[in-house]
Amino acid sequence: MIITESSKKRHFLLTFFLSVFFIADFWNLKSLFPLNNSGDLDYQNYLFGFLSFADITLIVFLFYWKKWAFWGTLLISLSTFIINLTTGMGLVSVAGLLGILIIFLLLQLKRDGIKGWDNLE
Repeated sequence: MIITESSKKRHFLLTFFLSVFFIADFWNLKSLFPLNNSGDLDYQNYLFGFLSFADITLIVFLFYWKKWAFWGTLLISLSTFIINLTTGMGLVSVAGLLGILIIFLLLQLKRDGIKGWDNLE
């Protein structure tokens, strides 16, 4: 079956969660770099800022059905998990992996008989 661009439809839950993910990353980015910055940012703030910005960009591409954006989001989630573990956050850092797991599961939902994963290019 050939899937055309006009026939690609996203499940409501996937759209909702990608939007929440986008807003959460934007909020995280905003909180890392306050407007009244006193110059006391460390390398972790810059690293997490870069990862949040990259994640926002990849989520936008997920809205455009790009499979590489999913793999990029997975890579960022794993990187954040490793960074959190090395900085002593412990098992709480596993919660960060739940987001990408939820996106994967929501991509398995069907809309008009077609999985979201099958719509990814």
